[in-house]
Amino acid sequence: MAIAFWLMSLASSDYEGNSFSVKHGDAAHRLTFSQGFLQSRGRTVGGEARITYSFERVLNRFNPVVDFSVGTGGATFLGVGLYEQTDFSIGDHDFFAGFSFIPGLYAKGNGFDLGYPLVFRSGVELGYRTESGAQLSLSYDHRSNAGLGRQNPGIESIQLRFSKTFE
Repeated sequence: MAIAFWLMSLASSDYEGNSFSVKHGDAAHRLTFSQGFLQSRGRTVGGEARITYSFERVLNRFNPVVDFSVGTGGATFLGVGLYEQTDFSIGDHDFFAGFSFIPGLYAKGNGFDLGYPLVFRSGVELGYRTESGAQLSLSYDHRSNAGLGRQNPGIESIQLRFSKTFE
């Protein structure tokens, strides 16, 4: 996931064709709500609600984000990281792909144990952009402690996300 995030950031120019266009998106001042389920090693281990806020772009492409989630059993995650969005249109339909990397602190509560309080969340999402600026997407992300703890079980989330820009 981190490699996919890095590779997407390498594209330096926008493209405009007859019925297809690609450009760097800007998620500044976007508030995103999401809900989904958690899996570990192919087994569902709970649910999760999440809220993310993105700030003005830095380095002309990345939006800094603050990310907070609460999972089954009171497991919580609070992180600060980067998000990159690529907007594309096919005919009259507007879509986007988003990539994120968010290090943060994880408290398991009575939920899933990730083996260490410092974890790294990397994710990808694909969605539809409306004319009003709202976005609806499906996301997949992975969290783990990157081997910092004795155990590194990792967890994945699959979520339905809704976001809107507030300025």
